[in-house]
Amino acid sequence: MENRINDCDIAIEAVMKLKKEFENIEKSRFVSFLEDVIEENVLKEDQTGESELARGIMRDDRNLIGCMAMVVDWAFVNKEHIDDRIVKATPSKVRTPLYLGWPDRSEVLEIAKGYYTEKEK
Repeated sequence: MENRINDCDIAIEAVMKLKKEFENIEKSRFVSFLEDVIEENVLKEDQTGESELARGIMRDDRNLIGCMAMVVDWAFVNKEHIDDRIVKATPSKVRTPLYLGWPDRSEVLEIAKGYYTEKEK
């Protein structure tokens, strides 16, 4: 029972740390999306008795900016060409060629877990 209480405390502390870090970042849909995915999964892990992500978030050598940079890097590296016909049909008249990359929830979680739980170098 003692470990369960400690894991719960770690999850709460991790969410509080994230919320504090998110306060210092300019809000956007991208930021809100990442906030939702990461916090939701910290709490989900807590419900299943795991705490790997929460423990990683509490590490001194990890921070939200670094995690978000990894997500942005993923989006850049994994961008795909958007069909020129689609781009030309946009109301805002975006120019071609257009390349976009956007990770889904599972990819964001995988990136966050990789970043926060990576061994120190």
